[in-house]
Amino acid sequence: MRRCERGQVVQVQAPAIDELCTKNAPAGGVIYLYGSADFGPLLRASQPSLSNPPAPALPVRAVFQGSTSCNGVTAAFEPTHTNTLMKDPTCTPQPCTPTSGWAFYFDDNGKQVNCLLDDPSTTAVNETPKQIDIGISNLFSQTCSPDLVPTPAPGGVAEVIGPVVPFVLSVPATSPETSISAEAAHMVFGLGGMAPQGSGMSNASPWTDFNTFYIRNSSSGSTVLTSLLIDVPRTMFWGIDTLSTENLRDSLLAATSNSVNSSIGILSIDFNDTNRGNLKALYLQAKGQNCGYQPDSSPTTIDKVNVRDGHYPLWGYVHFFVSDAQKDRAKPMALLFNAQRLEQRLVDDIIKASLTPQCAMKVSRTAEMGDFAVRSGFSCGCYFDFKTKGKTSCNTCVTSEDCTGAAPSCNYGYCEVN
Repeated sequence: MRRCERGQVVQVQAPAIDELCTKNAPAGGVIYLYGSADFGPLLRASQPSLSNPPAPALPVRAVFQGSTSCNGVTAAFEPTHTNTLMKDPTCTPQPCTPTSGWAFYFDDNGKQVNCLLDDPSTTAVNETPKQIDIGISNLFSQTCSPDLVPTPAPGGVAEVIGPVVPFVLSVPATSPETSISAEAAHMVFGLGGMAPQGSGMSNASPWTDFNTFYIRNSSSGSTVLTSLLIDVPRTMFWGIDTLSTENLRDSLLAATSNSVNSSIGILSIDFNDTNRGNLKALYLQAKGQNCGYQPDSSPTTIDKVNVRDGHYPLWGYVHFFVSDAQKDRAKPMALLFNAQRLEQRLVDDIIKASLTPQCAMKVSRTAEMGDFAVRSGFSCGCYFDFKTKGKTSCNTCVTSEDCTGAAPSCNYGYCEVN
């Protein structure tokens, strides 16, 4: 296939017995979020903005527990569903100390603080599981279930669409492989890398050992979006369900000399980008394309050029789902990510998390992996270029009076079309 040229593992520790999620919470209290495990890096980057929101909003602490995109959807539409209530992890036999599955938040220095939802001194473990304020998903709700349709009506669920999150087919940095086509990925994840007997096809070498294919389950955004791209049913992927995005990343990082060449996984871009020294994204050639693309213009840039202009196909939006019952306390936080003109520091937060604010996109979608449409509305592509490339061809400005001709709007210090 022709290419188109345009970390560290952290051990999760159990919280101290007095480390409640509400401990020393800010004036606006705690907002509980649940869903896509890919959300952690964006939350880490944006918590300082949540701690100092524009007036009159009060500072809040976002407490998150990772699961899957579809579980995040269900948590908002069916808030009493026992499988989507936030609970402290347990293990058997007791006593024991789980080292994963905890709810957590980030302090303003970016430190992850694992915390207890229940006070063990006054409440039996999981006696009062928390109802979620915001369900986090990388999928439209109807992708998880056709019956789950957002509606602003009383008793309904509001959907707030945030930044774009790309996904990559990721391999260890020492792998000699650099690219993959949708057809080859179909062979890998649909057939375990092995060609059907008598088909005359060759195997998907070197990806022929499904024990080194690292995936999430059928309700995760990474699996669902990839299934649509490579035409493999989401419930029939070959590979090892690593149970969390962190585990998936760590499995790739831990590949041995015997498994480096055969190891492959589907990662959200934020987890791949923070480990570029040890992981690399493959050039991906979709059906109908003549060559493959990475999300960025090159393996050493972070400009997301090919995502923004529609050449790189494997991406979705971050969706915030808020039930009518929780709208007063939770919807203001979700709307911070969907304002026509985002707070500039929140744009910086999104870029820091390797995601792309909608204002920097030239294309949009209204359905999962659907056709691209030309995006209209407020633009920040010039600012995005400057932040990710260190330069832009756009004119600088202080007010719109400094902008003329085809780029009359002054947005974040640069003249834009809209």
